[in-house]
Amino acid sequence: MFNAFQDTYLKIFYSSFPPKKIQLTSKINDWITLGIRTSCKHKRELYVESKRKPKLREHYKKYCKILSAVVNEAKKLTYNNKIKKSTNPDKTIWDIVKMETGKTNFTKNDIIDKLKLGDDLDNDYKKIAETFNIHFTSVADTIATKHNPNTCNINKTMPTHHLLRSFSCTFPNFKLVPLSTKKVRNIIKSLNTKNSHGYDGISTKLLKLSSPFILSPLTYICNKSLSLGIFPDRLKYSEIKPLFKKGDKQNISNYRPISILTSFSKVLEKAVYFQLYDHCSKHNILSGEQFGFRNKLATTDAIYNLINKTLNSPER
Repeated sequence: MFNAFQDTYLKIFYSSFPPKKIQLTSKINDWITLGIRTSCKHKRELYVESKRKPKLREHYKKYCKILSAVVNEAKKLTYNNKIKKSTNPDKTIWDIVKMETGKTNFTKNDIIDKLKLGDDLDNDYKKIAETFNIHFTSVADTIATKHNPNTCNINKTMPTHHLLRSFSCTFPNFKLVPLSTKKVRNIIKSLNTKNSHGYDGISTKLLKLSSPFILSPLTYICNKSLSLGIFPDRLKYSEIKPLFKKGDKQNISNYRPISILTSFSKVLEKAVYFQLYDHCSKHNILSGEQFGFRNKLATTDAIYNLINKTLNSPER
């Protein structure tokens, strides 16, 4: 069912918007105005003149100081406007920081053209991709073997002991309920608006724009998936990109996988997540000491809680 829906969606999309090659012009320093360009040109002319006429050196220094203040103010205004207009302010701030420090998101150095395969250094892209696939699919099993819970004795000092004590009582059964078109619309709205996409080429930005036309069939597919307990096979696929951490770039252990999911899979996952989270919150299943991955809670709340308990403890 989902396969037919996706095929129809992509057929309509590509017939309406056929792929087209365009030349992108980089506009990194968009804070540079015509006035700043003219002032920078005049600054260079003043520098040349000040070398020949020592009397102009003081004027040149003052001019540089004023121009520097103007540039800083222009940057400030431009970056503030970018952050205000952004749908993801945190990401925009980090992009600005990277740009100002010279650490751009993607450079030619990020391309993995060589990798150590055993004792040899290989530059075959196909072999490199296959090696990454094998490594990323087997690394979890390797870690699980090293930390086999069957070989560990659970004592009272271990976190596992406290976790088992928290779940000593029984909880009500969890049952998924059907979704309404309004709920699916709200789920789509809650997704971050991005141009990045999975293997199907459908970004969350595109999904949001087309949502009014596909809400009914998409809601039907989601409800069918929830009632049958079947997650569509096509939604299980994702693009895996190796992200370099640190150290030797030719060592495969220094990379971690980034999974780029399809936009439609995020809708179904969010639908299950919201229902499961509401169930856990309603029946107090989640521990009060868990602050990560919870709504309106963060690591700062955990720090505050720890400091507050420490300061109010009679045994401090």
